[in-house]
Amino acid sequence: MNKINNPSGAARGGIWDLLKIILAVSLLIYVFSRTDFTQLLSMTKRLSSLYLSLNFLLLAMLSMLKAFQYRYITGSKTGYFRVLGIVLFQNAMSNFVASSAGIATYVTMMGAEKEVRVARATVSFLVVKMADLMAVLVLMTAWYVWLKPIPVVLERIYFVAAGISLFILFFFFAALVFRRKFVDLMSMIIHWIKIDHFWFVKQPLELFGSLADENISRLLKLLAGSVAISFLYMTCTLLWSYARFHTFSLDVGFGVIALITCLLQLASWVPVFILGGLGVSESIAVFSLTSFGIDSSEAAAVLIAGRLVFYLMNALFLLYIPLGSLVAKFRNSP
Repeated sequence: MNKINNPSGAARGGIWDLLKIILAVSLLIYVFSRTDFTQLLSMTKRLSSLYLSLNFLLLAMLSMLKAFQYRYITGSKTGYFRVLGIVLFQNAMSNFVASSAGIATYVTMMGAEKEVRVARATVSFLVVKMADLMAVLVLMTAWYVWLKPIPVVLERIYFVAAGISLFILFFFFAALVFRRKFVDLMSMIIHWIKIDHFWFVKQPLELFGSLADENISRLLKLLAGSVAISFLYMTCTLLWSYARFHTFSLDVGFGVIALITCLLQLASWVPVFILGGLGVSESIAVFSLTSFGIDSSEAAAVLIAGRLVFYLMNALFLLYIPLGSLVAKFRNSP
């Protein structure tokens, strides 16, 4: 039963969305409190045109890689540039609304394509997310080992994040192997402890349940190929993060940025992200950077300025959708 047909579910969803907004605003206020107006104005003088260009190009490359990965997973004959348009719209919904809106956008739009059922679109999304999670976990562990010793607080956060990631992967492979039996068992447990009405519990369970009708050997092959693409995607993500931080000339090493980026990727799994992690991402990054000795005022100013640039770039990418449609109509016209 969906939220429209379930008034109490809609009310709970509305309350949860409100709480996420309050959290985002509260954390954003915290980040702003770490800097001042003068520091923010100085960001315009520190802007690096070289890193700004790299920032834009790498962010565009990330969308292109993700479109390639989704097309590979679904086995669709849908044109690559059509899938790219879907990915850009999905990103916009995730960054300007909420992560759940991005998921719904992708599943609905991709599921409407020829030869791609909604079920296959759902499974493709889940496989890509699991591949990304494995890539992030491996890279984060590599940077954790490389940078040791790291601040004690970040070390504890690393172990918590790694533990949660392993639990999610265990759930995925258990659902893949034991199929509907495992999902039904988890549904019973979740219903018994009375948390089945929360969307952030119900939605993942439905996603894992979509594996029940899929061929295991086929999924494992697709997962292996997707993991390879995810490592390339995450490598580009680390490079993009480095360019993003250095767009405003923040003096911080690649290793530190890589570890923080991986932690932020894992934090995005926590169902409190709204507006692309606004407030949550910045507060985690400020805390992490100050743990490595970076001035909190400078870090906060760079992250706020970087957020504005990020939103602007995502808005520019949306221009691809109407322009792509115009080009397609022009090509098909007699």
